[in-house]
Amino acid sequence: MKSIIIASWLLLSSVGLYAQTSASPTLPVDTETKRVTYTGVVAVDGVSQNELYTRAKLWLFLTFDEAKDVVKVDEKDAGLLIIRAYTDLPVRSSQSDFEPTNREVGYTMMLNFKDGRYKYTLTNYNLVVEGRTIPIEKEITAQLSKPKDKGVFAAQQYAEKVGIYAKSLAQSLDVTLHKPVSGENDW
Repeated sequence: MKSIIIASWLLLSSVGLYAQTSASPTLPVDTETKRVTYTGVVAVDGVSQNELYTRAKLWLFLTFDEAKDVVKVDEKDAGLLIIRAYTDLPVRSSQSDFEPTNREVGYTMMLNFKDGRYKYTLTNYNLVVEGRTIPIEKEITAQLSKPKDKGVFAAQQYAEKVGIYAKSLAQSLDVTLHKPVSGENDW
């Protein structure tokens, strides 16, 4: 009797494994630009536009080695910073790859400031391959079009890593923009 129960359990377990299919990755895509876009509006009560701008500049210098090089638009009076930066994302091309390969990915981050709040937008993700830039959406689509789900894993890797990186940037920005950088401090 025990062997029948164990055999039934093994059979049902293996059916469950085969029933799992690779899901296509889902990413937030802007309806107008058709580009992967992460955005959010964050309240910072009682903080002026100028102070938020100053805190964001501090965040830039804490986050990027060459902060001056990544800033493309710097309009303090308008409350606007636009950043173009690159990062290496560790991506495994297939499940059999034990070590991920770093893939260079460029992106644009736009920061808007108003009294008591700021908005961040991360978009224009491009994979850099042999000096060429390929929109991340195009790379994911190319991976998904490979036969027999061969590229689904790689597509999921790109989607997952881009999402993790976007979330970590937004979180580090949030931490810095909620801390005062000017005024009197107790030393």
